[in-house]
Amino acid sequence: MSPKSKAEQSANPGGPTDLITNSVYLQSTFTKLLGFLPVVLSTVVSLVILASFREDWRIRNGFYYDWIIKNRAPTQVIVQILAGLLGLALVSPLRLASNYAARRSLARRPISMDQLGLYSALTTAQINWSLPMSYLSALLAFAAFALLPQALWAGALTPVSVLVADNRLLQIRVPAWSNDTRALWSQNWYNYANEANGPSLQTNIGIFSYAVHTSRYSYLINDGLTASTLGGEPPAFAKSDNTNYTYHGRSYGAGSSVGLNDSFVNTDSHITSYEYLETAYQIKYNCIYNGSLYVTLDAREDAAPVEYYAHWDLNGGYLTGSFWNGSPMIVAAMTVGNGFLINALGYSQLQNVSCTTKVVPTIFRVAVDVIQKSITVTPVSQDSVKNVEQTNTVAAQSTDSMGSLSMISTTSFTSLLGDMLVNNIFRVQQQNTNETVERKNLRGIEESANAIYDQAFIGAASAQLVLAQEYSTQNVTAVVQVLAVGEAVYIYLVTALNLLVLAGLSFEAFRTRLWLGLPKLDFVDTRSAVIASSAGGIGVSESVEQRLNAHGRTWDGAAGNRIAGKIKVMLTYGLAGPSISLN
Repeated sequence: MSPKSKAEQSANPGGPTDLITNSVYLQSTFTKLLGFLPVVLSTVVSLVILASFREDWRIRNGFYYDWIIKNRAPTQVIVQILAGLLGLALVSPLRLASNYAARRSLARRPISMDQLGLYSALTTAQINWSLPMSYLSALLAFAAFALLPQALWAGALTPVSVLVADNRLLQIRVPAWSNDTRALWSQNWYNYANEANGPSLQTNIGIFSYAVHTSRYSYLINDGLTASTLGGEPPAFAKSDNTNYTYHGRSYGAGSSVGLNDSFVNTDSHITSYEYLETAYQIKYNCIYNGSLYVTLDAREDAAPVEYYAHWDLNGGYLTGSFWNGSPMIVAAMTVGNGFLINALGYSQLQNVSCTTKVVPTIFRVAVDVIQKSITVTPVSQDSVKNVEQTNTVAAQSTDSMGSLSMISTTSFTSLLGDMLVNNIFRVQQQNTNETVERKNLRGIEESANAIYDQAFIGAASAQLVLAQEYSTQNVTAVVQVLAVGEAVYIYLVTALNLLVLAGLSFEAFRTRLWLGLPKLDFVDTRSAVIASSAGGIGVSESVEQRLNAHGRTWDGAAGNRIAGKIKVMLTYGLAGPSISLN
């Protein structure tokens, strides 16, 4: 071919139809679709994660769980890398679709250089600040949108700790009382006041004895002292051992097994809480001031020191305190029937108090927070509940707590029982209620007595578990901490976004009949653009020169030149191949 004929061919290119119908210069269907596989992969991954969330797939205890928990920073790095790749897999097909749209348009109609610059920036993820404001706004909006998929993927992939019900069969041992161990638990507390008269065991988790009024004396006094709160909210009581658990609200004597017989907590560190049912006693004292029914305090002046004895109706009695000198501070609480009577010297609020109670076998729900070391006991039912101990001996010993403490809590200086009750009455008096002063005094005594009963029963129940080792089993419902992949809101959003993009691209493929007539020439590729523009001749450069000269300017190569941006070009076909030429 002669040089002249080549020049003629360049000067007389064919129209766009020639390019569209010439399959030699068109992109193959396989190549066109290959660029959209990443969004299919991203959508599949999002659907898998959504299915795992809906089916409660979890990373439970094991190698992967432990590695993630111990390596939070490396895990987050991995998540960010995966999120970046999946975000790119979703955005890159959109950029490719923009490129396809520009190439098809370039082969069919003239496009301004500004429009071509917009398509180029969309394809290459560049911010072209030289574009007109309308194009620049669209470019910035797409750039902001392109950041969204990676952020959503990070939220959908980050392992998060969640709590789920443990479906394993777990059981806990709760105290039982039968004739087989009756020789241990049926004795009066004072028969076990020292190790010689009864069993006792001291271990790392506490002291265990049926003589709870002496072995756990400090717990009883402390619970009675703080039985009420200044604001009226539920009080907190330390469990009377070294397990470091705390009751929030009343214990009702339930929950002694916590920390003692819940070995499943020690073998599975992922258990965060559990609950079970236990039968104990619901008890509530009701106190009144009763001048006709009271305990008499008698002093034996002939004794040195002076001895004070407590009597009820002058029948029976016990030594309450011995004093060498000074005014005695004595509180005598004597167990009578289903309650106790109080009389006092030096405590006006505690004189001539009569308290009765009713002990009702009740099923309780014991809820244990392993992380916070807290126990919450809630009554469930009293209907046809079998008595936890048929002889009522253990319950009676617990209701004898006030009388027992009055025998052992008086010193030459004060009565610890009296100070305990007066201090708790003070707490009740600070509560903002409409009760009379007298009713608050009595409620302070009632709530102290309730707390002391609860602690005494727990002490006996703990001894039954450790010393007698007699128990029944209860099923446990446990909650374990596991890892879930992603949070729900991000999983749903990223799945919806993937499906939306996939649907949009599918619609565009259908509308354009798989981008029919898409030329192979890509104006974004530097090599293609240089060759195609040179094949198009000097028409574009001449047009730029003419327009600039009309404004007294010259072409300086600046991308922001507005005159150059308005020039329209298109893709044409000649004997030299496809070229970008002036419209």
